[in-house]
Amino acid sequence: MQYYKVFQIGSSVLGMLVLLVWFVWWYRAAVPSNSPETERPRGNERAVLLLVLSVALIGAGIRAFAGVGVPTGRHEAVIFIAEAVITGISIFWIEVVAYGFVRAR
Repeated sequence: MQYYKVFQIGSSVLGMLVLLVWFVWWYRAAVPSNSPETERPRGNERAVLLLVLSVALIGAGIRAFAGVGVPTGRHEAVIFIAEAVITGISIFWIEVVAYGFVRAR
């Protein structure tokens, strides 16, 4: 067996254990909040979700077409889909984090 695979698996397991210990520590130390959350209109949340998804999908399509162009074979189609999915998830994540910062103000 190759040593780098052992180290890779071991570091992943160790990292998950560290995160688990931190989460348990945080959960026990966190003080429950008794303040009621102000409700936002549901229509506003749906509009934001639709906008965020649309921007992520459009960005993913643009990135995939810029990177691969129109796929002509199976290999190019796989690369096209991979670039579109990775870009779409990245853009969606950035938008959700930005929205969380804006909403928390």
